[in-house]
Amino acid sequence: MKRFRDIALRYGMAALAVGLALGLKLLLDPLIADQSPFLLLAGAVVVGAWFGGLGPGLLATALGALGADYFFLPPEGSFTGPGVAFWPLALFVLQGLLISTLEVRSHEDSLRESEERFRLMVEGVKDYAFFMLDPGGRVTTWNEGAERIEGYREEEILSRHFSSFYSDEDVALGHAEEVLRAALGEGRYIEEGPRVREDGSRFWASTVITALKDRRGHLKGFSVVVHDATERKRADEVLRFLAESGATLASSLDYRATLANV
Repeated sequence: MKRFRDIALRYGMAALAVGLALGLKLLLDPLIADQSPFLLLAGAVVVGAWFGGLGPGLLATALGALGADYFFLPPEGSFTGPGVAFWPLALFVLQGLLISTLEVRSHEDSLRESEERFRLMVEGVKDYAFFMLDPGGRVTTWNEGAERIEGYREEEILSRHFSSFYSDEDVALGHAEEVLRAALGEGRYIEEGPRVREDGSRFWASTVITALKDRRGHLKGFSVVVHDATERKRADEVLRFLAESGATLASSLDYRATLANV
């Protein structure tokens, strides 16, 4: 149902952009030269392709061509057959195809550049584990920090499920799946708890899992950042022990002082 609403929104936006362009052209018709019936409609195609992708861009092109043909190309109030007015219409359709294709390609290029920048950033970080999961929770990328903290080499962990980092007890409880569902529902999920390395040893991990969605709201996967917080946890436990010991000692001294005054 959500996917249907998303598709309807994308194509509806393209149709709305064409409708607004046609309405504006009709209002401004006395001011805009007759030789430019497609000027505003080209903008509608750009909006449709940018917002919705190739399909909505092509829809905007088709609707724009039909609208311009009916309202602005002679004979007005009817659709053009083969003739002189047909060629400007064909040129607009070709222009719409080009705009839609270039918008999609530009978006894909921007996405690749962003992924490359992210990859370079991740590879340069050694104190944190950075890795990506596909929508099903399987590892798709791995960095040196992840290898150092989790103990797996890249070829060993790719395509394995996120639950590989949890204890058998947590796996049996479905904890990894629960964490991913929480990240998907909230957008981001933060937890601290025990994790298991490749050699079976355990450590205390501070983990941030973020759901990654495209501009249409479709889940593309998850990013995971893990920090080995074992030393911090030990330090916290020592401080807590010292605080509790101090409180116990203070209570004992107060008790003895009270008895001495009796």
